[in-house]
Amino acid sequence: MLSSRILPSTTLLAIKESSIISSSIIQKRSIIIKSKFKYIEPKNISFSEQLLKRIWRHGYKNPSKSAIINAFNPEERLSFHDLYLRSLSIATFLHQKCNFKHGNCVATVLPNLIDFPAIVLGTGLIGGFTTPASSQLTSKELEIQFKDSKTSIIFCADFTLENVLEAAKNCPKIKKIICLKSGLLPDGSPEVILPRNVISYETIKKLLPELPANKVEIDPERDIFLLPYSRLV
Repeated sequence: MLSSRILPSTTLLAIKESSIISSSIIQKRSIIIKSKFKYIEPKNISFSEQLLKRIWRHGYKNPSKSAIINAFNPEERLSFHDLYLRSLSIATFLHQKCNFKHGNCVATVLPNLIDFPAIVLGTGLIGGFTTPASSQLTSKELEIQFKDSKTSIIFCADFTLENVLEAAKNCPKIKKIICLKSGLLPDGSPEVILPRNVISYETIKKLLPELPANKVEIDPERDIFLLPYSRLV
């Protein structure tokens, strides 16, 4: 299930344009969009498991094709099998090193990095869900989201680490913080030295990827896969 929380004070507006009239009409209405395709009954397995099976098969048929490419550095890319294996390494880390369980929450405070899909898929593979937070949020805004979502693990970028650490001071449920190199620090900036309580993402990439020993039972009517938020403050 894709779940979204929006504060009651937030007003959603839809702008309807017409070539017949010159003025724009602003209407308050539901923004729920229903697919025109036939409804597919959800299965009681995780969305991650379903998608990763297809990613592996697609990678087998198209070994030379890239699944994800960094637009700012096209040399940085992941093949479909790279994405599959990295997702499993993340799931292995969460399960073995974090005691991460079904229904637990991972927060991401990242720009558009090629590892984001692997984090989401790896989290979902063991029954968790991801709450993505904008890298532009303040420490107070992050704190609100971490507390409301009951975040226990955070993946952040080097340039968002300071705000994440500040927010985490008031969030006792947070167990581990993992930092990724963004490649977006200003030229000449010194490399970020990680505190002892922060884990480098590079260590996770080296983990032997393993499929979960116990299959997670997913209830599509109950379980969350993604939990996005609107701007909180």
